[in-house]
Formats: sequence, structure tokens, C-alpha cells
Amino acid sequence: MAEEGVLRLKPDGAASGAVRAALEAALARHGLSVVSRRVLHLSPEDVVAIWPMFGGGAHPVMSALYRHYVTSGPSEALLLGGADAPTRCAAVKSEIRSAFEICAIENAIHAPADAQERAANRAWLFGGATALPDHTWPDWTKRGRSGAALAIPDAEIDRIAAAIGADRVAGGWTRVFDTLPDGAGAPWRAELLPGDPNSIDLGLSLLFDTLPGCDFETCVRLYIQAEVTGRAVIATGGRGAMEAIRDALAQHRMTVDVIAR
Repeated sequence: MAEEGVLRLKPDGAASGAVRAALEAALARHGLSVVSRRVLHLSPEDVVAIWPMFGGGAHPVMSALYRHYVTSGPSEALLLGGADAPTRCAAVKSEIRSAFEICAIENAIHAPADAQERAANRAWLFGGATALPDHTWPDWTKRGRSGAALAIPDAEIDRIAAAIGADRVAGGWTRVFDTLPDGAGAPWRAELLPGDPNSIDLGLSLLFDTLPGCDFETCVRLYIQAEVTGRAVIATGGRGAMEAIRDALAQHRMTVDVIAR
């Protein structure tokens, strides 16, 4: 029996006519047919049941941001048939994300990464399962939260994620970033660029350790701003201080530009 594939439009993808049109075209191009389609509004409990890694652990910020993102509105799950359906679904996901992804917490579509995740998605989203085939998942390979960020309570992290999610729904990414500094008038500024190769939680931990006086919520918003808009002003001041911030983050492969007024 041919193996079925699974795709899920996330809330931003499900709400976008452009994403839907691109998805239908991609499915036809890859020879995939819809076996079943479900509109659903995931709960936080659903998210943790299907993806136990988003229950917290060493990656509480990513987990909280993701939970609030995928529960922010209706999603749509598709069960797909066709030759080599799982591989073709992965190709469709890559095509849609290359056209519509804004950042890790707004990227339109999901496809399971492996057979284990696919079975969990299939069972929970389409099989009416109350227990998953296998609830043991490997740990994420990337290092998670560290340093001073370890002292931030999970309840505070969830509050920050909820506030960012509410701002995003109410006014788009502009609302999320509208209280952040722009560096205007400063003699020198340090600007964080996107593309951090670390996990989100480690990147945020390093940023929090490197920017004395910057509260954790601001660090989270600055980090996301860099990923969404292409840069974020993380500090202003003298040239030497800005270069010290750049060099500290460069040790962890994070990229900072030091720019004069």
C-alpha cells in the first residue's frame, strides 16, 4: 500500500488566498491528490500531544512562541495520496516556504520531518486517536537556553510569547516591533542580522547575556525583528562598546553590523 503524506496549513497559510493558490498548483505539479481535508483550530494541548518537543524543556521560548502561533487561528490539515507522497509533500513544503516564509514562527505550512512525526500527525489529525503510536521523541540536537536566561520563569516566557502573539494578530509585525529602538541620533549602533545558526533559545540566551540592561522581552522582540525585517538595533553608544558586542556574539556565529551615524 502506498504511504500517505501529510501537510498542514498553519494559521497564516490557511488565511492566505495566495498560499492556497500556490499550494493547489504545487500539489497538481507533484501528482498529489487530497484524500482527506480537515479545518481545525489546534489547542495548546493538541500541539504538545502531536509534538512533545514543544512542551518546553531546554527550548521554552521557541516552544511558547510556536504554541501561540499555531493556536492563533484556524489551520487546515491535508492527507495526501500519490507516488512517494511523503517525499513529494516535503518538496511542496519547501516550495511554499521559499515563497511565503517570513520567519520560523510565520512560515505558512508544515510537513512531518520523518515517519515518526508523520504517524503522530496522521493518528491525531485524521484518525481520532487519543493516544499516539509512539510518544518518545529524540531530543533536539541544538543546545537550548543557557546563562542568565535560565533564571527566567517559564510562566514569564509564556506571557512574553502571548503578548507577542497578540500584537502580531492585532497589528502585524509592525506592532510587535513598534516600541523597539531605531538608533536614530546615536553615534554608533550595533545591528543584529538574521541567520543565527543556533537554536532560538540559545541565540536569545547569548543576546541576553551580551546586552546588560536589556530586559528579556525586549531581547525576544529584537531577535525576532532581525529575522523578520533583516536587522535590529540591539545597542547604541561608542564605537568600542559596539564592537565589543559584535565580537562577543561573533564567537557564537551570530552576525552584528557596527554602523556609524
